[in-house]
Amino acid sequence: MARIIEEDGTLEAGPCFERPLPDGSGRITGGGGGMGNTGHLARIAQDGTLCWVAVMYLSNPFVAVRFEGSRAVFTNDWRNLLTLDLAAPPLAP
Repeated sequence: MARIIEEDGTLEAGPCFERPLPDGSGRITGGGGGMGNTGHLARIAQDGTLCWVAVMYLSNPFVAVRFEGSRAVFTNDWRNLLTLDLAAPPLAP
């Protein structure tokens, strides 16, 4: 995320949300970059270890998540949805 933000000419990156996973295995966080067209998501293990990061150049910032079983439904600031099954490899811890 830092590289993308540097290339876009801004130093801003910020999380818009951080939520605990329903099963207690960690947290999900998401947000965007200062230019408004970059979104990011990350899964953090219970011990604080980073499991994965997904950066999308043309997604806009992710502002919310809701959980439906093992699925996480992310919403960006244009109300577009992205559904990921957090139990599926490589998204599982």
